[in-house]
Amino acid sequence: TPLQQLAAIAQGGAPRPSGDEFASGPSALAQAAPSMPATIVFAPREAIRVRNSAAPASPDEPEYPGATAQIDLYFQTAPAGDTKLEITDARGQALKAWTVLSAGAAAGGGQDMRGFFRRGASSSPGIRPEAGMQRILWDLRFPGPWAPNAPEGGPGGPMVPPGKYTIKLTSGGQTTTRTLDVKSDPRVAADGVADGDIAEQVRFQLQVRDAISDARKLQADIESAMKGAGVKPVAPLPPGKSPGEIAYEHPLQRLWARVADTPGIYVPGMLATQLNNIQRMVTQADQKIGKDAFDRFADLQKELASVQAEFAKVK
Repeated sequence: TPLQQLAAIAQGGAPRPSGDEFASGPSALAQAAPSMPATIVFAPREAIRVRNSAAPASPDEPEYPGATAQIDLYFQTAPAGDTKLEITDARGQALKAWTVLSAGAAAGGGQDMRGFFRRGASSSPGIRPEAGMQRILWDLRFPGPWAPNAPEGGPGGPMVPPGKYTIKLTSGGQTTTRTLDVKSDPRVAADGVADGDIAEQVRFQLQVRDAISDARKLQADIESAMKGAGVKPVAPLPPGKSPGEIAYEHPLQRLWARVADTPGIYVPGMLATQLNNIQRMVTQADQKIGKDAFDRFADLQKELASVQAEFAKVK
């Protein structure tokens, strides 16, 4: 545990057996603090890719942790403003990063060693500007699709595949690294879904995520072009009509209606919505991707490329 590791570092010896980490008492750790490293990244426990919702413990209910990695840190003094914690994959690609929160942001919500409990898993917002122990949670996910208010990717990205990941803390000109082992849910393996199947699923999920980003960017570009050209927004669909049956006043309106859902009652989902539907279909469980998902995605990629090509001619 982090406390055992901290006691071992403070006493200059090996970690004590479980249940004996307080044998020397908290005062011994306090006395040893001046001789301890300025920052410590504790060896993390393995993280399991479970899909249950997180729920806090109560007097009559057990605690159900979400799919998160727990990263325990120690700062002898308050971390400097340039302190950064990163998670990278085997290729060195940065998947998640935390910086030091402002005083106002840190005061906005507590973070204790038990972490956060919300429906589903959630990553910590950042590193508190405080000395002492801190626990950072990572929701084991890639960044989600592009959004106007989240250009680096919002929430809801695919869960990372099983494998080894690197935790890197940079603070005060020093860098400390640890290895995090992410494992598949053993119940999934028992159902015959191998780690290779999950890795293939995640690759497909990332392709869908990127297509959603492209569709959202295309919609934003069309809307910007419409505004610049003084083109009116698309009017609501009449009952029983589809976008393909409408005679639009301007080509940009027609292109917009192929990407985004036109306002109205019982309107059909267009390109962006259909891509989101595929995303939901292939992210609800760890499973092999079916041929129908590959085929439908290929069709939507062709539609996306068609709209992009037409927009390049019109704008």
